[in-house]
Amino acid sequence: MIRKAELVTLVADFVREEARLEAPGFCEFEDLHIQSREKGADGSLTVHFQYVFDEDGFSQYDKTTTFEGYVTLDAENEIVSSDLQVTAIGVAGQYEPPPELLRD
Repeated sequence: MIRKAELVTLVADFVREEARLEAPGFCEFEDLHIQSREKGADGSLTVHFQYVFDEDGFSQYDKTTTFEGYVTLDAENEIVSSDLQVTAIGVAGQYEPPPELLRD
């Protein structure tokens, strides 16, 4: 069974890779909320999450981008299926997500 710290790292790395984001730098912040975990009979684990990236945590204007999705891990903690989409972009956000993450 995967430890919580490992799970958080795995999911955050997945989001950054899919969204083409770097790890947060100066004045940038990220927050990952694990919303649910479901264990499968085959040893798999499906994790639903929300990830928030803030381009400038000190700005008076909203520069956050919110992502929601899930990953399914097999018994060896490898991602076997996933989904990720942008659900909100702040009014002053300058980040342009990959088109495949934008859905109506």
